[in-house]
Amino acid sequence: MQCQVWFRCVTLCIGCTTQCTLSWNGTKSALYSYGTHKDTENRATCTGAATSTCTGNEHAIGEAGFYPGPVVGPGAGTKFPAGENWYRNSGLAACAFTGYDAPCIEDGGYVKLREISLGYTFDQPWVARSLGLSSLEVRVAGRNLKTWTKYTGLDPETNLGGSTSRVGGIDYFNLPLTRSFVFTVNLNR
Repeated sequence: MQCQVWFRCVTLCIGCTTQCTLSWNGTKSALYSYGTHKDTENRATCTGAATSTCTGNEHAIGEAGFYPGPVVGPGAGTKFPAGENWYRNSGLAACAFTGYDAPCIEDGGYVKLREISLGYTFDQPWVARSLGLSSLEVRVAGRNLKTWTKYTGLDPETNLGGSTSRVGGIDYFNLPLTRSFVFTVNLNR
């Protein structure tokens, strides 16, 4: 969506984009698997590679806030210390390398303020007299100024395949789109 408004010598242009999609937050996924994501910062203290060497931060699979949902069978409700080694070695930590991707599929919908530009055209007689020009236009613009989203990664619009890929919504340590500001002067004879 783009809107351009002229009033006398002032031009205002605003551009927005929106998209509704699901995105795979692979960055979150990888950091979960290494036990280094912010969600995993409350960890058990471990003195060795085995979970039996860990103390503190006890959880049971299925409890609220830790892989919530029904759990049945042997071990249901059994608490264990969740340390960095559990996230790395258990094969049960969410997302990357375990096949349990649901916690890393996120609402990737967004509304983005793509561009705002404001310009002013000087076409008064003094421009011709003093500068020898028919007009002088001054414009300032900003791009990628604001994104409204529930996505927890850096930018829901980023894509592992780059700009040439037809498949979007794959975020794996990608860089967000850059925010930029431009100032231009047009001299018209």
